[in-house]
Amino acid sequence: MTFDELINGKGTSGFRVSIGGAYVRQAFFFDSNDLYSTNLNLGDVVRIEQTGTLGEYTWSIIRRDFTTDDEGGDMGIKDTNVTFDEISNTTIQFTASTISNAYKYYYIVTMIETTCFNDGTGFNNDVTEIDILSDGKLLISGDFTSYNGTPANRIIKLNTNGSIDTSFVYGSGFTPDTTNELIELPDGKLIVVGQFTSYNGTAALRIIGLNADGSVNTGFTYGTGFNLDPVPIVLQADGKVVIGGIFWEYNGTASSKIIRLNQNGSVDTSLVVGSGFTTGGTYTNIDSYVTALALQSDGKIIASGQFDAYNGTSVTRLARLNSDGSIDNTFNTGTGLNLPASTIAVQSDGKILLGGFFTTYSGVTQNYITRLNTDGTIDTSFSGNTSGFIDEVNKIVIQPDEKILAVGNFTQYNGVSSPNRVIRLNSDGSVDTSFGQAGQGADSRALDIALQDDGIIYIGGRFLTYRGTSAIRIAKINSSGGEAMC
Repeated sequence: MTFDELINGKGTSGFRVSIGGAYVRQAFFFDSNDLYSTNLNLGDVVRIEQTGTLGEYTWSIIRRDFTTDDEGGDMGIKDTNVTFDEISNTTIQFTASTISNAYKYYYIVTMIETTCFNDGTGFNNDVTEIDILSDGKLLISGDFTSYNGTPANRIIKLNTNGSIDTSFVYGSGFTPDTTNELIELPDGKLIVVGQFTSYNGTAALRIIGLNADGSVNTGFTYGTGFNLDPVPIVLQADGKVVIGGIFWEYNGTASSKIIRLNQNGSVDTSLVVGSGFTTGGTYTNIDSYVTALALQSDGKIIASGQFDAYNGTSVTRLARLNSDGSIDNTFNTGTGLNLPASTIAVQSDGKILLGGFFTTYSGVTQNYITRLNTDGTIDTSFSGNTSGFIDEVNKIVIQPDEKILAVGNFTQYNGVSSPNRVIRLNSDGSVDTSFGQAGQGADSRALDIALQDDGIIYIGGRFLTYRGTSAIRIAKINSSGGEAMC
């Protein structure tokens, strides 16, 4: 008998059970009528199978019984009337030794995650960045000053179960203000940018290099740093980093709103930006800035922000640069975006996804998301280009199967209620209905999303719950968008 035949459509992925303080990831139930309907005799073995590898999970059976008149009763783990056997990580079996016509027995088959993500009291302020490092652990940055009661000034490294990785020593962390973004270099070292001026007592004007253990990388020389805030940072294939922001100077070198650095912190002078990104013909002000960057496989750089020109060429809030810093005139943005993009993601076919605060692109309504062809024109095959979202999109991540993960502050997509603030789209822009549930999700703004190789998802932001479960500014979600994983 297959799993589907036995439960006869009674799968309840939203069902939630607590066993020994751990929450189940999935639950299914069936009753004694199902046993009768399959012509089973008392004492017969019922075998339940599920295809695929379940990973680090254990099976348990709970029984709830009630009369036809009274739905009262208690739940008990592995009731004495049920013998339970785990055959493998994909198969369980049990024997029902008592079936009474006076009672209905509900056997709830649960899959319990043994390595839960336990964030305790979570973060005390916004999580703006989640990076999955090469060792599989999580480096978190933002505007917080504590995690689960432990002081952590705007940076912390976590194990995948939510515990603190104490091998990463951050001391007094970043002060006095937010870390914006960070990047891991090919050698495992880190570059962090933000609004801070010191790290663990070391002067660091909005940028610093760290070793993998959290100590200062003295081989990364930043001198006087940035004069104003850097925001996005992206890593090139050669290990160099491109940084955008509000700044117009780095360590004494003029560079308006965008710059490329070598791995040692020195300026890569092969990126020639001229007057850079400007608004109203001037760059020495805060009226122009870069909010999002992405790299193409050919080394070209896509940038969005608040600007109306790049090095004297008119471009409105979106531009593509060649790898040497010259403007790519083959990328035609028309009248551009009416507001900046917060996130840019490049698909394997070269098409470009933008998410942010904008509602038009080149005069065409594009609500908070759009997909462009490689030449900058709107990709009309993308269904998200119709009515889109009803509020901001903060981060887009493309899965290996080309499905699209997005987080933000939305609760609708294309005019229909969607999973709240985290959604997965198919490659054509339609909603992936196997992910999440409309009207459920994060209870407040999600700011970042990160994807593990095994499909597990982490989101960070301002929220306090995910699908009704406490998840204080960080949540670990299974690949179907179901319950937060413990």
